[in-house]
Amino acid sequence: MKHIVGGLPAWIAVLAVLILVPGCNDSDSTPKPTVPQSPNLGAPIFLAPGESAVVGGAGLVVGFSRVTQDSRCPEGGECVWQGDASARLWAELPGQERSEFTLHTFPGFQGAQVYGKYRIGLNYLDPYPKTSGPIDPADYRVTLYVTTD
Repeated sequence: MKHIVGGLPAWIAVLAVLILVPGCNDSDSTPKPTVPQSPNLGAPIFLAPGESAVVGGAGLVVGFSRVTQDSRCPEGGECVWQGDASARLWAELPGQERSEFTLHTFPGFQGAQVYGKYRIGLNYLDPYPKTSGPIDPADYRVTLYVTTD
């Protein structure tokens, strides 16, 4: 019978690993911010797709899922209207359901969302389109603000 360090049979060590390793995962389902930010209310929040941040001291977490469409007139282009882009975002407070919503860049469309006592708004969506080609979805960045409603 083969032994490993400490004189234990190899099969006991393998069994111990199989029993102990699954217990090492984090079973807490609370959203964890992906960006080490804790901006104050009113301060700009910069997020890439898939990132989130804790805002203020009440545990509000805001996140940016993806850009759902971008029809903004490219720089140097000739367009009938300025176009619009929309970003899929979410917000969550401890003990409350997550709220998912879409905000737009066009001033006539929804540019802010109320969640609890907070107002979450879209300031910018970068980069701005160019005539040279489409934007890679991973390259988008939102600038958000959060204030109390």
